[in-house]
Amino acid sequence: MSGIRSAERSLRKSELEQIVDISGECYDLPHNRTELRDFLRRDDGMCYVAQPRDSSQVEGYLFFTICIDHIEVHDIAVEAQARRQGVGTSLVQQLLDSSKGFKSAIVCRVLETNLTGLNFFKSQGFRGRLDRKIGIDDIIMERRTN
Repeated sequence: MSGIRSAERSLRKSELEQIVDISGECYDLPHNRTELRDFLRRDDGMCYVAQPRDSSQVEGYLFFTICIDHIEVHDIAVEAQARRQGVGTSLVQQLLDSSKGFKSAIVCRVLETNLTGLNFFKSQGFRGRLDRKIGIDDIIMERRTN
Protein backbone atom coordinates (compact mmCIF):
# COMPACT_ATOMS: atom_id res chain seq x y z
CA MET A 1 0.00 0.00 0.00
CA SER A 2 1.21 3.48 -0.82
CA GLY A 3 1.96 6.17 1.67
CA ILE A 4 0.77 9.69 0.90
CA ARG A 5 3.21 12.57 1.26
CA SER A 6 2.28 16.22 1.10
CA ALA A 7 4.48 18.23 -1.28
CA GLU A 8 3.11 21.64 -0.43
CA ARG A 9 5.65 23.88 -2.11
CA SER A 10 8.14 21.69 -3.93
CA LEU A 11 8.82 18.29 -5.40
CA ARG A 12 12.11 16.51 -5.61
CA LYS A 13 13.48 16.55 -9.16
CA SER A 14 13.00 12.76 -9.50
CA GLU A 15 9.39 13.06 -8.28
CA LEU A 16 8.66 15.85 -10.74
CA GLU A 17 10.05 13.74 -13.61
CA GLN A 18 7.91 10.77 -12.59
CA ILE A 19 4.79 12.94 -12.32
CA VAL A 20 5.42 14.31 -15.82
CA ASP A 21 5.73 10.69 -17.06
CA ILE A 22 2.50 9.63 -15.33
CA SER A 23 0.73 12.65 -16.77
CA GLY A 24 1.96 11.61 -20.23
CA GLU A 25 0.54 8.10 -19.71
CA CYS A 26 -2.84 9.43 -18.65
CA TYR A 27 -3.57 12.49 -20.75
CA ASP A 28 -3.56 13.54 -24.39
CA LEU A 29 -2.25 16.94 -23.27
CA PRO A 30 0.08 16.10 -20.38
CA HIS A 31 1.58 18.59 -17.96
CA ASN A 32 5.14 19.74 -18.33
CA ARG A 33 7.71 20.48 -15.64
CA THR A 34 7.25 24.25 -15.81
CA GLU A 35 3.47 24.06 -15.37
CA LEU A 36 3.82 21.81 -12.34
CA ARG A 37 6.53 23.91 -10.70
CA ASP A 38 4.50 27.09 -11.31
CA PHE A 39 1.41 25.44 -9.82
CA LEU A 40 3.26 24.60 -6.62
CA ARG A 41 4.70 28.12 -6.38
CA ARG A 42 1.19 29.54 -6.13
CA ASP A 43 0.07 30.49 -2.64
CA ASP A 44 -2.82 28.05 -2.91
CA GLY A 45 -1.19 25.26 -4.99
CA MET A 46 -0.70 21.93 -3.22
CA CYS A 47 0.11 18.35 -4.13
CA TYR A 48 -0.13 14.90 -2.57
CA VAL A 49 2.23 12.22 -3.86
CA ALA A 50 1.57 8.49 -3.44
CA GLN A 51 4.68 6.39 -2.97
CA PRO A 52 5.25 2.84 -1.72
CA ARG A 53 6.73 2.89 1.76
CA ASP A 54 10.54 3.12 1.73
CA SER A 55 10.61 3.95 -1.97
CA SER A 56 11.16 7.03 -4.09
CA GLN A 57 8.89 5.70 -6.86
CA VAL A 58 5.82 7.86 -7.48
CA GLU A 59 2.67 5.80 -8.07
CA GLY A 60 0.23 8.68 -8.26
CA TYR A 61 -0.40 12.33 -7.49
CA LEU A 62 -3.19 14.78 -6.74
CA PHE A 63 -2.86 18.53 -7.40
CA PHE A 64 -5.34 20.82 -5.67
CA THR A 65 -5.98 24.37 -4.53
CA ILE A 66 -7.49 25.62 -1.32
CA CYS A 67 -10.22 28.15 -2.02
CA ILE A 68 -12.26 30.27 0.40
CA ASP A 69 -14.95 27.69 1.12
CA HIS A 70 -13.85 24.57 -0.75
CA ILE A 71 -10.94 22.61 -2.15
CA GLU A 72 -10.62 22.22 -5.91
CA VAL A 73 -8.94 19.17 -7.41
CA HIS A 74 -7.01 20.17 -10.52
CA ASP A 75 -5.48 16.84 -11.45
CA ILE A 76 -5.23 13.30 -10.17
CA ALA A 77 -3.46 10.44 -11.92
CA VAL A 78 -2.09 6.99 -11.09
CA GLU A 79 0.60 5.16 -13.06
CA ALA A 80 -0.70 2.21 -15.10
CA GLN A 81 0.92 -0.53 -12.97
CA ALA A 82 -0.55 0.89 -9.74
CA ARG A 83 -4.17 1.25 -10.90
CA ARG A 84 -6.94 -0.65 -9.17
CA GLN A 85 -4.80 -0.99 -6.04
CA GLY A 86 -6.31 1.82 -3.98
CA VAL A 87 -3.76 4.50 -4.83
CA GLY A 88 -6.30 7.01 -6.19
CA THR A 89 -8.65 6.25 -3.31
CA SER A 90 -5.83 6.87 -0.81
CA LEU A 91 -5.06 10.23 -2.42
CA VAL A 92 -8.70 11.33 -2.26
CA GLN A 93 -9.08 10.00 1.29
CA GLN A 94 -6.05 11.99 2.43
CA LEU A 95 -7.63 15.11 0.93
CA LEU A 96 -10.95 14.38 2.65
CA ASP A 97 -9.26 13.74 5.99
CA SER A 98 -7.23 16.94 5.85
CA SER A 99 -10.20 19.09 4.79
CA LYS A 100 -12.72 18.04 7.44
CA GLY A 101 -13.71 20.84 9.72
CA PHE A 102 -12.30 23.70 7.70
CA LYS A 103 -13.67 23.38 4.14
CA SER A 104 -17.25 22.55 3.20
CA ALA A 105 -16.62 20.63 -0.03
CA ILE A 106 -14.16 19.20 -2.49
CA VAL A 107 -14.91 19.90 -6.15
CA CYS A 108 -13.38 18.97 -9.49
CA ARG A 109 -14.17 19.20 -13.19
CA VAL A 110 -14.30 16.02 -15.25
CA LEU A 111 -14.87 15.95 -18.98
CA GLU A 112 -18.27 14.50 -19.79
CA THR A 113 -16.55 11.93 -22.05
CA ASN A 114 -14.13 10.76 -19.31
CA LEU A 115 -16.18 7.84 -18.03
CA THR A 116 -13.27 6.40 -16.04
CA GLY A 117 -12.83 9.68 -14.17
CA LEU A 118 -16.56 10.12 -13.61
CA ASN A 119 -16.94 6.59 -12.28
CA PHE A 120 -13.90 6.98 -10.02
CA PHE A 121 -15.20 10.16 -8.40
CA LYS A 122 -18.70 8.67 -8.05
CA SER A 123 -17.14 5.69 -6.26
CA GLN A 124 -15.55 8.19 -3.84
CA GLY A 125 -18.94 9.71 -2.96
CA PHE A 126 -18.85 12.68 -5.35
CA ARG A 127 -22.00 13.82 -7.13
CA GLY A 128 -22.02 15.64 -10.45
CA ARG A 129 -23.83 18.28 -12.45
CA LEU A 130 -23.28 19.31 -16.06
CA ASP A 131 -21.51 22.62 -16.71
CA ARG A 132 -21.70 23.68 -20.34
CA LYS A 133 -18.79 25.79 -21.52
CA ILE A 134 -17.89 26.96 -24.99
CA GLY A 135 -17.07 23.80 -26.90
CA ILE A 136 -16.43 21.64 -23.82
CA ASP A 137 -18.91 19.97 -21.52
CA ASP A 138 -17.60 19.38 -18.01
CA ILE A 139 -19.22 17.63 -15.13
CA ILE A 140 -18.67 19.46 -11.87
CA MET A 141 -18.15 16.73 -9.27
CA GLU A 142 -18.63 17.67 -5.62
CA ARG A 143 -18.39 15.94 -2.28
CA ARG A 144 -19.43 17.64 0.93
CA THR A 145 -16.90 17.27 3.75
CA ASN A 146 -19.15 18.16 6.70
